[in-house]
Amino acid sequence: MALRNLIQAKVTSSNAINELDTIDCFTDEWDTDTGSKLTDPALEIHLSCMEAASELKAIVDILDAFLGNPALGGQMGIFMEIAVRRENAASEIVAIVKVVEGLAEMETVPESLREIRVRTQRLSRKLDGLKTQIDQLENIVMQLAPEQQQLGHLQGTAR
Repeated sequence: MALRNLIQAKVTSSNAINELDTIDCFTDEWDTDTGSKLTDPALEIHLSCMEAASELKAIVDILDAFLGNPALGGQMGIFMEIAVRRENAASEIVAIVKVVEGLAEMETVPESLREIRVRTQRLSRKLDGLKTQIDQLENIVMQLAPEQQQLGHLQGTAR
């Protein structure tokens, strides 16, 4: 059960990174020449996508390490770090949404704005799902921890 949650969380994080890359690519077709009203919003979206992707990549790396060494789950800070990084990524997505809302009020709106809006909504749901997956994983690990400690104690006395 824990392995399934771990893999689902990793897949969710990886998919979110790909989605951020796609959102970032939409701004490539915008007119960002000097003096364009789209230059700053495109940069803000780009930077938020990069920061959110960086946080999600860190989650993937933590989950990879956890997959290779399940004992890491017993370390107190691992789930807190994942939660903080997920929250950081979520706040960057909120920043993208704010930029998109501001652009929607402009006279000339990029065609891709609607698609960015749809994708950021999807990303928000993915990150909510990631929170659920990580919470379930943490609960499973915490339930198994006393059993693992007792098993280790029994094995140590048998020697």
